[in-house]
Amino acid sequence: GKSHTLAVFGAMCSEKLAESVADAHVASSARRLAGRRYRVVRVERGMREMLAEEMEAAFAREFGGSEAEWKGNPREMMAAAAARADDATLVVLVDTASTRPSRVSRDDGPLLGEMAEATRGTSAFVALALDDDIAGADGANVVLSGTYRIDYLDTEHLYHVADQHVLCKKPQARAALNEIYASLRATVSGFNWSESRFALLYPVHPLIGDVSAAVRLYVPHFSFLPFVSQAACHAVSRPALSLVLLDELFDGVESDLRKSGELRDAFSSYDHLLTESVERLPVMQRYQARLLLKSLFILSLDGRGATARELCAALLLPDDDAQAAGQINETLEAFTGAALPGSMHVSVRADGGGAHYRFQLDGSETSAVMREGDGSTRMTAGSVSASDLVHVLEIEGLIDAPVADAEPRAREAKVADDAARTNVVEEQATAPTPEGATATVEESVHYDPEELTEWARYLTEHTSLRSITDLDGREDICEALSEWLHEWRELEIDRKIEALPDGALNTRVWDLGRLVSRRFGAASEAIEAALAGKSSLEEGLVLASEAFDRSPGKLASAARHLADLRDYINDFGPSARVRVYLATAEPTGIERIETARREPLQLTADPGGLLERERRERLRVSWHEFHTLYVEHYAALHDKTMTGGEQEALQTLTGGERWREFEALARLPVLSAQPWRRAEELLGRARGA
Repeated sequence: GKSHTLAVFGAMCSEKLAESVADAHVASSARRLAGRRYRVVRVERGMREMLAEEMEAAFAREFGGSEAEWKGNPREMMAAAAARADDATLVVLVDTASTRPSRVSRDDGPLLGEMAEATRGTSAFVALALDDDIAGADGANVVLSGTYRIDYLDTEHLYHVADQHVLCKKPQARAALNEIYASLRATVSGFNWSESRFALLYPVHPLIGDVSAAVRLYVPHFSFLPFVSQAACHAVSRPALSLVLLDELFDGVESDLRKSGELRDAFSSYDHLLTESVERLPVMQRYQARLLLKSLFILSLDGRGATARELCAALLLPDDDAQAAGQINETLEAFTGAALPGSMHVSVRADGGGAHYRFQLDGSETSAVMREGDGSTRMTAGSVSASDLVHVLEIEGLIDAPVADAEPRAREAKVADDAARTNVVEEQATAPTPEGATATVEESVHYDPEELTEWARYLTEHTSLRSITDLDGREDICEALSEWLHEWRELEIDRKIEALPDGALNTRVWDLGRLVSRRFGAASEAIEAALAGKSSLEEGLVLASEAFDRSPGKLASAARHLADLRDYINDFGPSARVRVYLATAEPTGIERIETARREPLQLTADPGGLLERERRERLRVSWHEFHTLYVEHYAALHDKTMTGGEQEALQTLTGGERWREFEALARLPVLSAQPWRRAEELLGRARGA
C-alpha cells in the first residue's frame, strides 16, 4: 500500500539500507539513487492536533533541537531544514501514522501545498500518502492536485499478492473457478465483479476488497491480507459457493469499530434494530436478517449503502426468486420502520435501481465523496499538470467539460402559461399522519420543451433535430434516439472491459468504465422505457438529462471518456502485438532504426497510458516510422543477398579447376579431412543465406 511504498522509498534513500536490498527490481531502482546523499524526515499525521506540530516534532527528531526552535510556517521550516542538510537532498515523507489514536479529520491541504511550494529552488523533495480519511478532499485540499503529481497504487496489485501468497490455489481448483463464477453470474444478477478479480480473491467475496479501505477509516490497524488469511483458513472445509462474506468481516472488526466515537450513534441504531426488529421476525428469517443488517452496516462505513439487489449480490442470494427478493425488501422496510429517528437514510435512485439504504454516520455526508471514487489507495508526490488536474476533476464530477456547440443555458425551472409547451413531471411521496391516515405530498417540476430538444441533439449528436413540439420533429427525435440506443448496446463496454487481460486493467480504466456505464447506462434505460411506451418521450429525456446532472458539459465529458475507452479497448490487441514485435525484432545495429524503436516501445510499456488519445496517435506515428525503416533495411539486405552476385560467385567458385583439385586432394587418406569439413560448413552457410 501507500505507507509501504513510502517506507521502501525512504529506505532506498539510506545508503546502508539500499546496499542490503535483495529484490532485483528494488535494487535496480535503489542504484539510480546512488551517488547522492539524502536526509530523510518522516512526518506522522494524526499524532498531534495540527500538522504544523507534527512537522516540528519530525524536524526536531532528525536535526536535533527542541520543537520550539522549529516553530513557524511550513515554508520557514523547510528552508531551515534544507540549510541544515548541507549538501544532502532533503526528503520529507508525510504519512498518516498507523498508531494514530483516532481518524484524522482536518484540512491539511493548504499546509501541504505550502510544503510543496517551499521546495522550489531548493534541494528538497516532498512525498506524501493520503489516506481516505483526509477531510474535504473536494474543498481546501484540491490545492494538492495543483502542487503534487498524483500516482495511483492500483488495488489489483494487492489482490495479486493475496492470490500468489495467501489465497493460493492448485491448478485443478483454478480450472473449477470458471464454473463457480458462471454459476454466480447466472443466479445473482448483481454480481458484477470480473472473473479475474473473483479468481484472485476466492474464497473471499470480491466486495471485501472494495470495503477494506472504509473499515480502515475507523480501525487504523486493520489490514486486508491478515484478515483474508485468517478467514480463508475457516473457509477451506466449506462448500465451493460458500464464500467469506461481509458478515464475517463485521464479526472480525465489530469490537474495534465500537471503540470509535464517530460510530457510537450508528451502533445504537444497529443494536436497536437487532432487538426491536430482527428478534421479532419469524425464527426462519432471523439469520438472514442479521446477515443483511451486518452487511448494510459495513457498506455504510464509506457512505455508499446499498439497494436490495446489491445486498443480494453481497450475500450471494439469488434475486431471480421473487419470493426471496420480496422477503429481503420486506426486511429492509422493516428496518426502516423500526429504526431510531434520523438513524437510517433511505433514498430512491433516479436510475430505477430501487430504494437505497444506509446507516446515518457522523460525517457520512463528507465520506459520501468516496462513493464516486474507486476506493483505491493513493500516493502523491511531485507536481501535476493542469490537463491532468482537469481530467481528475472531470472524472470525479467536480467540474464540467466544455461543450463545443452548446450555448450557456439558464438552469432554473420555468413555469409556462401554455400547458402545451410545458412538460410537468410530478413526484408523489406518501407519509403516515399522526392519526394513521395517508397524506399525499405533491411536487411539480417544469421543463422547457426546447431544452429537452437540445438534450436530444446533445445525446444523439444530431444537431439538426426539430423541436419536440413538432409532430415530424418528434418522430425524428425518436428515430435518432433509437439509433443512439442501438449503438450504445453494440458497444458492450462492461463485457469488453471484463474480457480485457489483467495487464490492460488499472484504476483509470475501471474509473472510466464505471463512469460511462453509470451515466450512459441510466440514460439508455430511460430512453428505452420512453421508446417502448412505458413512459412519455419528455419523461425519458428528463431522466436521461438527469443521468448527466442536467449538465451538457458532463455529457460531453462522459462522451469523450467513452470514446477514449472504446478506442483503448479496440486498440489494446494491436498495441500488444506491436509491443511483442518491437521486443522480439532483432537489433539492426543502425542508430536511426534503433532510435525509432525506442519511442513506440516506451509507449506500449504503459498500457494504461494509451487511454490518452494523444499517446495512441503518437504510437501509430512512431510505430509506422520504425516499421517502415525496419522493413526497408531487411528488404535491402534481402535484395543484396539474393541479387547482388554472391550466388553467382559461389557457382563460379565450385565449378572451377581449383575447386575440383581441392575436392580430389580432400579424398586422399594421407591428408587431413578438417579443411574439407570447414569448406562444407562455409558452403552450407553461403547457400542458406
